[in-house]
Amino acid sequence: MSTKINLTYYGMDGQGATVKEAKQDAGRKIEQALSGYHFPSILTKTVGEVTYTVFVFRMLNQWGYSYIKHGAEKDGRQFASANEDTEEDATRHAWRHIAQNEFTYQDDGRGWLEKDDKAGLTELIYMAKWQHRMRAWKSIGKSDEEARNLSSYPYPWPEGYTPTYTP
Repeated sequence: MSTKINLTYYGMDGQGATVKEAKQDAGRKIEQALSGYHFPSILTKTVGEVTYTVFVFRMLNQWGYSYIKHGAEKDGRQFASANEDTEEDATRHAWRHIAQNEFTYQDDGRGWLEKDDKAGLTELIYMAKWQHRMRAWKSIGKSDEEARNLSSYPYPWPEGYTPTYTP
């Protein structure tokens, strides 16, 4: 029967037949977690008078993004951790997030989403409808929480409200 030593070394769990091997295992895990860490990729895109600067970065075990909106009434920074495995997935998630917030999709590929990003387009349409419903409920005096709950299907539109699109 072999004995396994389990320990935590500088915050990382390690395992081995001896304390030395367990520390080496933890050290390899620390090295792996830190490898590839780099400064963020910086991407910009302008639609009309609004420019977005997107920062895509690697955290210890996942990729995330943050963005800044410039040239609009409500300038500001948005942080979102995408929890993605790759830089490409985090970048795609960032563009989808902005598309949902801005309701922007252009079929010629100049918009936030690529023409062949069917999942992104489906998500964009769903969120656009949801946000439209939320604005409708807020326009008749519902609180944020009430409007958020009533915006999910299958709830109807507010009485007397006519949507400007066909759900």
